[in-house]
Amino acid sequence: MDYLEHWEYEELACRVCGLDANETDRFLNDHASVDELLDDKLDIPFAIFLDIAKALLPFTPLVRTAVSDELFHAFIDVKDHRTIVRMPYVKHEKQAL
Repeated sequence: MDYLEHWEYEELACRVCGLDANETDRFLNDHASVDELLDDKLDIPFAIFLDIAKALLPFTPLVRTAVSDELFHAFIDVKDHRTIVRMPYVKHEKQAL
């Protein structure tokens, strides 16, 4: 996992733990890890959160990018109209989309 992808999942962890976008930015800039936050709120380490989030990502809504018109599964920040974590949509043979 590259640095940017790691940062996105840390942002998702903060948001799941109840921090808003501004609080998340401050938290991630001031702390080395989200492990303590996740331990306090969910009683799990970041590695477990990461596994769960990656497993759930294919079940998130599909969004289409405005520029490239590509489809992605994404955890979405509805208020700010942006994705937090996303993965490319892969169409399977039996899907009608």
